[in-house]
Amino acid sequence: MKKILLLLLAASLLPQCTTYHRVRSNNLVTKATLAEKHFYKEIPFTLAHYLPVVPVYIGQDSTPYSFCFDTGGYTVLSEELKEKAVSVHQKSYIDVKDANNQTARIHTYMLDELSVTTVPFENVGFARIGFTEAEYFSCPGIAGTVGTGVMKECIWYFDYDNQKIVATDQLERSPTSDQPPEYP
Repeated sequence: MKKILLLLLAASLLPQCTTYHRVRSNNLVTKATLAEKHFYKEIPFTLAHYLPVVPVYIGQDSTPYSFCFDTGGYTVLSEELKEKAVSVHQKSYIDVKDANNQTARIHTYMLDELSVTTVPFENVGFARIGFTEAEYFSCPGIAGTVGTGVMKECIWYFDYDNQKIVATDQLERSPTSDQPPEYP
């Protein structure tokens, strides 16, 4: 009887452990810390498939990598870039299901440093998702995406007319406009 009670107790605790793991993994992959204060930067961008693309630097590497912005997703590094980067630490994974009820495992990582041009971030959580290897991204040379974990740390104003992004941590310095910019 004692064994059955222990088995039932263990079975009831397992879902809580899985839920805790999923919440912890989601918190990690959306984490980033802005490493600069009181700044205002104008960042030029190019377009690839109508998406703004900016140079991103990983750690102390002075090589610029082309990243686009994903306002609804994770920060993602391509497999090639993840393998090349020195300061990558594998942390966990998230099991996800798509609309077709297919399950996939997304591995989560922590990156010591990442700079969107000259805007530095530390302890950046990111995911390894294979879409950056797809022809849509690999042909124009996209090596990853800047996701919501990084974007939530400061104000980003996308000026498509002048092909620049204003990044700042000071609300009073952010550009304002009566009319939203026209998108191509």
